[in-house]
Amino acid sequence: MEKVKIKSYFYLTVTLTALIMSASQGCKYENEEELFGSEEECDVTEISYQGEIIPIVDQFCYSCHSTAEASAGVILDTYVTIKSWSDESLYCTISYGDGCDNMPKNQPQLSECNILKIKTWIDEGALEN
Repeated sequence: MEKVKIKSYFYLTVTLTALIMSASQGCKYENEEELFGSEEECDVTEISYQGEIIPIVDQFCYSCHSTAEASAGVILDTYVTIKSWSDESLYCTISYGDGCDNMPKNQPQLSECNILKIKTWIDEGALEN
C-alpha cells in the first residue's frame, strides 16, 4: 500500500512540474522591449509640428497649459507659444534637465521617443510644418 502512495505522489509531482514548466514556457515575450518596442524603433526622420508635436502637446501638456488653465503662466495652445517655450525651456523640462521643473507635473516622464521627437523638432528649427 505504501508503494502505491509513493508512486502516486511521484507521478503527481512529475505531472505538476511538467505542467508548470510548460506554462512558464508559454510566454512569448521575455522583456519590455519585445512587448512595447525599443527606442531604436523611434522614427525621427520626418518630424513635423502638425504630425508629431501637436499630438504630444495635446496629450501631455494642454490640460495644464491652455489659455484657460495657464499653469505657472505657461500657455502651449498655439504654434507661437509652443515655439517660444521651445526656445527657452521645453526640452529641459521634459527631459528632466538640471535646474528645470520636471514636466508633465505629477505624471510619468514622457517616453524617450516623444522626448527625442521634440528635441529633433527643436534642433531642426522648430518649424511650423
